[in-house]
Order: sequence, then C-alpha cells, then structure tokens
Amino acid sequence: MSARVLAFPATSEFCLERRGSQLHWAGRRTWNMVGVHGPLKSPNGKRQYFRVHTDKNETLIVYREKGERGMRQLYLFCLGEEEIRSEMEGGPALN
Repeated sequence: MSARVLAFPATSEFCLERRGSQLHWAGRRTWNMVGVHGPLKSPNGKRQYFRVHTDKNETLIVYREKGERGMRQLYLFCLGEEEIRSEMEGGPALN
C-alpha cells in the first residue's frame, strides 16, 4: 500500500502556527491534532521532525529549526495518508 505524499519547500510560506491542539496554515487550512510523535530520526540533524496525526486521518510531517524550543512555530514538510515514507535531502526515509 503506497501513500500519496505532497512535499513542500522549506520556506516561510509553509509556516504553521499552533494554537492549542490546532495547526493553522496562513488562513488556508486548519488541522486538529490528535497525536504527535517525535522528534523523528533525521539524516542531517539540521531540523527536528515530528509526525502529527489529525482528526481527518491525515498525517503531517512538520519540523522546527534546530535550537528552537516548543512547538509554537512549525513548518510543513509533507502531507500524506496513514504511512509516510519520504526522502529527505537524499537521506533515509522517515519511519
């Protein structure tokens, strides 16, 4: 079973704002978080990645810059369904 994955470039255009259990994407979309796993293993160590499960049965991979604390400002890395295996900058897939 392969998942559909939408990958996003690392720009402020894909910055998410967290308010309680919701992630807001610049007025375009809002997700309700039901679970967060992470930080996930990263091949380069420049960012900390997290897997977020939503109430719509979607999975988001988000990241914060290295050295950042908390989860107020996150960036959308990719959006997929259920299981995501996404190549990160030529490194191994996220598990």
